Amino acid sequence: MAINTHPATGITPTALWNAVNTDADIAMFITEMEHRFAWRDAVIVLALDPALCADDFGMLAEHAHDPYSRSIMDRVLAGAFRGHAIIDADRARRIARRLAEAGHTKRAVNPLAAAAYLDWAVGMEDEAIALAGEALGINPRHTLSMIVLSAIDHGIHTDPATRN
Repeated sequence: MAINTHPATGITPTALWNAVNTDADIAMFITEMEHRFAWRDAVIVLALDPALCADDFGMLAEHAHDPYSRSIMDRVLAGAFRGHAIIDADRARRIARRLAEAGHTKRAVNPLAAAAYLDWAVGMEDEAIALAGEALGINPRHTLSMIVLSAIDHGIHTDPATRN
């Protein structure tokens, strides 16, 4: 399947993959993340699985409903919650901080929610609650933010053994 370039910005999923993996500025990608949930979700998966290659990241970002993309998402998320994978918690927190900073600056819901999800995934519940609350202050119906708060409220966590 083809990986698309955004017609107005020229931004590609590979450029975002590179930015996330090199600690480069991600602010230019916030508009894409704000309008394309698949890009947000791909960043979450990449933060949880640093071994995710650029091609698979591109599939997640551009073809989220493809069976192969769903299998990647299932593998990474199930691994985090069932103890089958090791999350680089420091890396995930660094990515969450970058997303949160960009989300604060641009009042962008999806980067804030992605940061909240990552903080929740690595056991930083207070930070996750604050970020999800900030996102809901911008969009009170934002689903991912509500999911994070509900999971915390119900005691749902990633397996602590998965965090290094």
